[in-house]
Amino acid sequence: METESKNIMAIYNLYKTFITNCLSNILEYGENFNEKLIAKYAAQLKHQASETSFARNNRLKNLIADRMKSLSVYNLNDETLTDAQRHEIAVMEKSGDIVSSLNFRVMARQLQIEKRLQRKEFTKHIKIIENMWAHIGNGYYFRNDETKLVQLFECAIDLFCVSSPLSWDRVDDETYNLIKAIKYLERYNIEYKITLGKVILSDNSHAQIYSRLESLVKGIGGIDTLRKLFSKELEPRYKKEVDRYFIHRNKSLTGKTKDFRRVPYNYLINICGKFLNNGLVTLTKLGVESSYNEIIDLSSYYLTALQLQGNSVYEDMFVTYEKLPEYIYNNIVFENLYIPVQYKPDFVLEILKKIYGPLFRASGISEFNFDQYYRVTSMLLEYKHCSVINFEDIRGKLGINRKILRNILGEISKNKDSVNNDYVQILTPSNLFEKPLIKISKDTYFMISPHFSGYSFCNAIHQMLRKARVPNLDRDIGDSIENYVKDSLDSRHIPYKSGHYSITNPEEKGQCDVVLETATKVVFLEIKKRSLPDEFKLGDDIEVLRSLGDGMIDAQKQMLCHRVYLQKNNFMKLYQEQKENSPHMVLEWNGRQIVSISMCLPDYGFLTNKTTSAKLLESLIFVTYHATDPAKERALDKLNKRRDKIAQLVGELRAEDKKDARTVFFDTLFRSIQQFMFALEMSSGVEELVDYLTRGIYLVDSSLDFYSSLYFEIKR
Repeated sequence: METESKNIMAIYNLYKTFITNCLSNILEYGENFNEKLIAKYAAQLKHQASETSFARNNRLKNLIADRMKSLSVYNLNDETLTDAQRHEIAVMEKSGDIVSSLNFRVMARQLQIEKRLQRKEFTKHIKIIENMWAHIGNGYYFRNDETKLVQLFECAIDLFCVSSPLSWDRVDDETYNLIKAIKYLERYNIEYKITLGKVILSDNSHAQIYSRLESLVKGIGGIDTLRKLFSKELEPRYKKEVDRYFIHRNKSLTGKTKDFRRVPYNYLINICGKFLNNGLVTLTKLGVESSYNEIIDLSSYYLTALQLQGNSVYEDMFVTYEKLPEYIYNNIVFENLYIPVQYKPDFVLEILKKIYGPLFRASGISEFNFDQYYRVTSMLLEYKHCSVINFEDIRGKLGINRKILRNILGEISKNKDSVNNDYVQILTPSNLFEKPLIKISKDTYFMISPHFSGYSFCNAIHQMLRKARVPNLDRDIGDSIENYVKDSLDSRHIPYKSGHYSITNPEEKGQCDVVLETATKVVFLEIKKRSLPDEFKLGDDIEVLRSLGDGMIDAQKQMLCHRVYLQKNNFMKLYQEQKENSPHMVLEWNGRQIVSISMCLPDYGFLTNKTTSAKLLESLIFVTYHATDPAKERALDKLNKRRDKIAQLVGELRAEDKKDARTVFFDTLFRSIQQFMFALEMSSGVEELVDYLTRGIYLVDSSLDFYSSLYFEIKR
């Protein structure tokens, strides 16, 4: 990646120098540029009788554009390219032997940023390269050879002189917002460099910005800052109807996001968590408001300057396999800064009651019983956001023994002095939501939000079960989650099938967790317990890939087995036990669309977006994953082994299903249990449930958020 970047910047500097040296010649063309260019290309142009000057100029423009294309060594748009040639292109691009025409757009953006931030006169440079890129388009590759590139740039000047550039030095919304953000941050004396059309802040600049935000939060006080953040920023995003805050990317097909700014809510919440105390008494009401406004402006411009997310949904749709790890990393960091993970309080109580309750009752834990823990949780989840909670109030309302209540609160709270001590940068550890409550004095507790803190009640009881060394904990939780899904379907009278198939053939036997059917679809639901690791919070893409391999990707491998078996036999007998004489159901294919949905208990954020999950699965056909750090290489062994099995199974699919990677994994999705329950609550029958779960296969909306997308689609 570093070598590739250096090569592109070297070509950029060659272009910039060449155009600067040619500026006087460009101006000399003056009013007679047509005649001079016609004379230059006379041999190829050939005068045609009764041809108008407009028609001739148009032919001249096309001639120059074709000449530029002819200088390329590869064209990805050529349908005759073999897989071997495409692989060769990828290798040569990575080594720097060739450069993609897509990089000319990157170079134009680099010029636009330098022009506006460094106040350099690059107007002609920008117009020439944008005009060249507009006429060539993407997919062409040119030899990284100075002589060849100079020939290309000479043609670009000629094309500029004979045609009206299709873009006149206008920056897109994304670049405009970046430039605006950097200009704002310059008042804090930040240092940065511009490379590959991006602005890279120095390490010292990150520290300066954090230090200023921390100082402002301390001045107001963490609790008061949080209260302002909720009332001004978060409450307007709350939908009572579905009991959820709609916080999402708000991308668009055009890349335009009018009057929308992204405030890094989670980043600010974590800073506030360090300072749950009173602010400076010297601050006036006006001073508090001024400090708060600076917090919002500084943090939102900072998030923009990090360039983790653009404004267009197309950046998600056209990620290359080589760029996928970087894409995952950027999205992890973005979500950790911007989107607090949230769960409906009712969902949290359901998970506690149906999944953890039976395990806790059988665990032998004696400090308190599950019903007492559940009652405390249920009452606390009724509090509003930013609530200060008194021990005696809880005891008085619930009538629980003091010692038992202190034991429960001890398990679900963390002392404020131990919260986020190591949180000093965007990628440093945060423990703010390890426990739902923060103890701010002997008998006083603070809860940020029942939606943002609620799932921590589940995490706390999970840790208690681990400490108690409950045997087969993960397996039992997995079984409980599966039963919870089935019970939820039963309670709403949604028909489904499940069971073991091919029980006498070890080569093909398997188990379907849940199968939903409509007249046109067969939907396999495979349920996994595996949650994302703590490293997810730190942007560790290796650990995230490993976790995905153990959870969602392993589930997709299993469902690929189901799909192969069903297509091969046209039906499968689903036995309730692994015995031929046990009761069974029959699932018939009849040529219906087969959809595979991996489901995990926790929410995986952007990873459940169709374009992301499908791209990850598609990549497994072509690439293996490796770590640059040898110490982490073994973490990817299982993922690569599953990749080998998936590649084998793909070979067994029908010919029409394996035309390319996109068709193989077109009908695959990742969902969380909470997303499943959200769709189920909105549904009146199996047809609607299947539609709501699978609509993401075909539709891409600007939010890239399952909940808001489904909600607004239903409300339309």
